[in-house]
Amino acid sequence: MKFRYTLLNLFLSLLLIESTFGQRPRPLFATNSQVADSSGSTKQKERRKTKVDVKYNKQKDLSVVVLEQLKLWDTPGTLGEVTMNVSFVFPTHRIVTPKTVSMVFTAYTKETIEFKYDGFEAIIDGQKVDLGHLERPHTFYRSVKPGGPFFDVLEKAVPYEDFARIASGKQVRLIVGGSPYDLSADQRQILADFLTLMQQQGEEFK
Repeated sequence: MKFRYTLLNLFLSLLLIESTFGQRPRPLFATNSQVADSSGSTKQKERRKTKVDVKYNKQKDLSVVVLEQLKLWDTPGTLGEVTMNVSFVFPTHRIVTPKTVSMVFTAYTKETIEFKYDGFEAIIDGQKVDLGHLERPHTFYRSVKPGGPFFDVLEKAVPYEDFARIASGKQVRLIVGGSPYDLSADQRQILADFLTLMQQQGEEFK
């Protein structure tokens, strides 16, 4: 049963990307990037450990980079999990440090409503940061049936500077819709790696 709803979360995340870019991304993978030097030749950079997917939309001339899905909370052996998807977009194939970073939170729980309101905050190394309000994607509907289960999706285009603070923190708690989630050391490192990728201004990334 739990495996079934993990697949559901992944499917919904793919639909979010598809609704924006018209195509589903390939399965997540650890990737090399190709870097063009001043002479126009390319070379391979060191293989990245953080899993990302890069998808180019020729019609819109945009590339979207999607980070591997991060599980913020789950209950082993029972129905219930909260996940986070992070992505950013740049024109053509060369990275442009984004002005905003997309953060999408998905909750599927059996007994309680996980996201009780639309507030979004973070506590980063002991300092509270107000990240504004989350929104529900227009393609999704909140499902709250008497007695459960409960399904919800919230998203936010977070300013780059705020995402950089989150990704650089040594202790990070995200408070999503009133529910707190502490990021593990591995999750913080994954976000830090993703931030580093965003900062590779002008690098060709395929």
